[in-house]
Amino acid sequence: MENIDTTPWLERLRDTLSDSQFDLFYGAPVLVLIYGNKNIATYVNDCSMVALNLMLTARDKDIGSCWMGFAAGTANKPEIKKELEVPEEYELVAPVILGYQDGPPGVGEREEPEIVKWLK
Repeated sequence: MENIDTTPWLERLRDTLSDSQFDLFYGAPVLVLIYGNKNIATYVNDCSMVALNLMLTARDKDIGSCWMGFAAGTANKPEIKKELEVPEEYELVAPVILGYQDGPPGVGEREEPEIVKWLK
């Protein structure tokens, strides 16, 4: 919440994030934090592939998963990394929650894609 006034897109979430009943992790029993070494040029790609494979494997086992982008700001704080014994040169790329779903996933609504430009 400390960044909400300096991050305009967070303003629309103020009420949700201020609600003491709101659970950012939706009651999931597991949070996996995938960190990568910033000194390796492909660390974001590598960690993203790890997260994708984790999520696909979880789905194969009927376990739900969700990439929780909001957790990145907190889990990259020096005090959190110290508590988790994460080296300073590592950065959180993919926070993923895992858990059994209450029911089948819903069907989202799709918007028509916007084609910006065709390359010939």
